Amino acid sequence: MIIAQEIFIQMECYLHKQLPNEACGILLGKSYDDEIRLNEFIPVPNAAAEPRHHFELDPDTWIKHLLGTPDIMGLFHSHPTSYPVPSQADLDSLQHYGSLLKVFLIGSVYPDHKHMILNAYSIQKDEASTLITLAPADLRMT
Repeated sequence: MIIAQEIFIQMECYLHKQLPNEACGILLGKSYDDEIRLNEFIPVPNAAAEPRHHFELDPDTWIKHLLGTPDIMGLFHSHPTSYPVPSQADLDSLQHYGSLLKVFLIGSVYPDHKHMILNAYSIQKDEASTLITLAPADLRMT
């Protein structure tokens, strides 16, 4: 998986701007054979009832992009007070929309509160059980 440096910087700035709440957004890109290139980040308001601990994409914005934006590859969200690893809430919410996506990025400025750590996960779909899981993925920056 490849991400443009300017997209990383845009997500990092948005994460800082949304603190102490979780930031979230949509990732656009292209899939080439076994490689995904992420080339655009669309910030989306966090509509969660408890935005410090959860994220929920603003429904109007999410639906607008699902219906009208080509090349949606995945989602980004942040964990302001913990490491960028999937929480049980992340895995639970993926069961609702994960089949539409390929990539799940989680960013965090924990523990130094300055620089974003960004972890990438590929979305795995188990056809037999219909369960959606996340597998750690390599992420390179260009």
